[in-house]
Amino acid sequence: MTQEKVQDQEEFSAENIPKSNWMKFEKVGDSIIGTFIAKAIKQGDEVYPAQMVYTVFNAKVNGEQRDPSEEFTFGVTIREGNANFINNKFSKLKPGNRFGLKFEKEIPPKKKGFHPAKSFMPNVFKDAEGAYKVDPMYSQIYGENFETSEAVPAAEGEIGVDAIPFN
Repeated sequence: MTQEKVQDQEEFSAENIPKSNWMKFEKVGDSIIGTFIAKAIKQGDEVYPAQMVYTVFNAKVNGEQRDPSEEFTFGVTIREGNANFINNKFSKLKPGNRFGLKFEKEIPPKKKGFHPAKSFMPNVFKDAEGAYKVDPMYSQIYGENFETSEAVPAAEGEIGVDAIPFN
């Protein structure tokens, strides 16, 4: 294809907007199941607390399988209370492990005018022997020696973890 043909096909339209790759837990029952790749801390500011950001691939979002070649990230706020409970449950994840998070219920606010709190159920799936389940696609895509559980710094021109928006 010539350069002119490629440029002729480049037009701004709603159909060319990529889907968001952030998991939003908007209603009770929303869930994500996927393969753990990495995690990183997104530092907080005056308005938002710090968040732990998990990178996931081969994800099933609200029961719908996503394209396994796409990475899918979601954030979980780190704060005292239930959010630390979630991060503690995921602390032993290794790259390639299958895990999930489900929005279980809303807890009414203790103070009038505040939003209800979201209660989540974290899961780390196990194989028949009781070990953490490993996604067979993981080694095909990332290789057997991909052993980091920390986010890899962004390459020049890519978006780094500090540019990830707060949920």
